[in-house]
Amino acid sequence: MTIGKVNGKGFAFVDPEDVKEKDPNVSKRIPAIIKEIEDNFPDNTILDGEFLAIHPNGKEMLHRTVANSLLNSKASGEELERYAIIVVFDIIYFEGEDLRNLPLHERLEYLSRLKPTEHIWIERIATTFEKKADGYICDGSNIDCILKAAEIIRDAKNGRPKFCAEGVMLKRLDGPYESPQNHYWMKVKFYHELDLRVLDKKLVKGTKDVYNYYLGYDTPRDYAEAYLNMTTKDWYGKVHCYKNGKIVAVGKDCKKYLNDNSVIFVTLMGKSDNHKERTQIKIGDIIRIAAEEVLKFDNEKFPEYPRYSFYIGRVLEPIPEKDVTDSLETIDKLSSFEPQRIPIEELQHIQQDIAKIGDTYVRIIKIGDARLS
Repeated sequence: MTIGKVNGKGFAFVDPEDVKEKDPNVSKRIPAIIKEIEDNFPDNTILDGEFLAIHPNGKEMLHRTVANSLLNSKASGEELERYAIIVVFDIIYFEGEDLRNLPLHERLEYLSRLKPTEHIWIERIATTFEKKADGYICDGSNIDCILKAAEIIRDAKNGRPKFCAEGVMLKRLDGPYESPQNHYWMKVKFYHELDLRVLDKKLVKGTKDVYNYYLGYDTPRDYAEAYLNMTTKDWYGKVHCYKNGKIVAVGKDCKKYLNDNSVIFVTLMGKSDNHKERTQIKIGDIIRIAAEEVLKFDNEKFPEYPRYSFYIGRVLEPIPEKDVTDSLETIDKLSSFEPQRIPIEELQHIQQDIAKIGDTYVRIIKIGDARLS
């Protein structure tokens, strides 16, 4: 997101790809934030940042898809702004001066002159880990320093809400500002390792040894039965029955194996990225992947039986010494490291519930004060 003030007028633009066919100029939809820009930032100043959605509790950021949904919704004004945070990480113009050719360390000095507002956070940079910051300056050859900085940011030990970052951005301090892609920056995402069972494999067209693998987690019988009793294929269609080295049934056909103790039920999680096969991988093998996200899907009919999937799975290696996948407990734990995907309607209900609790709290305080007096 690009925000700024020119000739006293504030503005905010998002990437056109983020709003599909809608107007990328969202200034009219966030009047309170535009006023913050006009009241707090120097004239003829343009900033580069990211639009994030924050949970009504203020303690965690929501999934990036929620931010995109908000921008693509009809919400505007307070309805949109109560969930909106803009994190500013670079400065393009300052009081009319073009800063794009300056090295990053000089642009950061200009950026440090700005003060954050309620909805606009200015990225904080530090040279020591004792200070809470959004970024830390490390020697590029000091891997320990980089890993320490990544840990602080990932685990929200820097005073920010949880899930402010889905990874870390490595930036050279001598690099100029470049757009749309900065060749002096490199994004490093956090990945989760998963051991999963191969349900199928497909040769990538035009190759001889590059495959995609369809992977799943071993599923307890009661989970499999709950999935199979769902009415949508997104649930029952992902159940596979593995027996004697092959898949013997998929979906509703697995019901006839519920009393067969020799069958392993496996629920499809997703398809791996392309993988060049150096060691043969067979149906039923356990392989380890690095997944960008582990997602949890709530089960409205049977709440105690959620389902899981992964997003972007890079194959690391076969695990021939294992004959079982990671447990549901492990997968569920990994899913808890992801920001929530909450529909806008549900966000509004949560906001209303919090507001009611707040009103009750205020009334109790007032009653208490009256009694004390």
